[in-house]
Amino acid sequence: MNVIVSNLKINLEPAGFLAEELEVGDTVVTARKCESLYALVSVKKNPIKVTFDGTSPVTAGAGIVFDKGVYTWHRNWVNKAKFIEATGGSSATVRIERMN
Repeated sequence: MNVIVSNLKINLEPAGFLAEELEVGDTVVTARKCESLYALVSVKKNPIKVTFDGTSPVTAGAGIVFDKGVYTWHRNWVNKAKFIEATGGSSATVRIERMN
């Protein structure tokens, strides 16, 4: 029997197949479809607003605010998420790192 051993440390990959970076401004953006069970979602620079129910978030209204930080989301959240910047000013960056 062959056994492959790998360390379980999560390495942030460059944007590409397993990772993508979204520039989030005043228009709604979505991520590529996530096939892995979980993903790391890293909010950089400025807070964002997110909805998961199919509606579009609005800077001055609906949506859940995520401030700078790293969050673990289930693929259903990533696939349903719609992002917009929360401050009404500068753009934000969201990095989505799929975990295999």
